[in-house]
Amino acid sequence: MTVDFAMLDMEMGQQAYHLSETAPGTYGHAAPALVMVGHWGLSFQIAPPGQKPFTVLLVDKANG
Repeated sequence: MTVDFAMLDMEMGQQAYHLSETAPGTYGHAAPALVMVGHWGLSFQIAPPGQKPFTVLLVDKANG
């Protein structure tokens, strides 16, 4: 599984991370926290074994 972080309020570079499976159905990655206040788009690319890959888009707001 991979996740892309995109700042929606201003032009910034996109961050992408590969999430490793830590337990069945549980994925994670350690990275510094998002410090930029504003709206973020998180795009999860999920490829279940033997299934068609799909994408989930989540929009969130980081407060200071």
